[in-house]
Amino acid sequence: MQLVGMKPRQVRAALREQLHECLQCLDLLRNGEGVLCKTATSVNGIGKLDVYQYIYFLALHATRCLHQLEKIRAAAGSRKEESTGRVEV
Repeated sequence: MQLVGMKPRQVRAALREQLHECLQCLDLLRNGEGVLCKTATSVNGIGKLDVYQYIYFLALHATRCLHQLEKIRAAAGSRKEESTGRVEV
């Protein structure tokens, strides 16, 4: 996903869409097909993951990114409030 030039709202929407796609894929693989294929990942030495594990990893990662964006947004709102002395709703 290319984030360059995207506004925060667009990034958040794109991450939500990716999360939704991951969860849809998990629903489609409900009969155990996901264990038949493994893929290697270079993230923190995790090693090989089957399709279920990989999709779950991606869904968790997208969720973590969304939480980080919420924290950034809250912090930015606090700084704005401190600088103006007003609370924006």
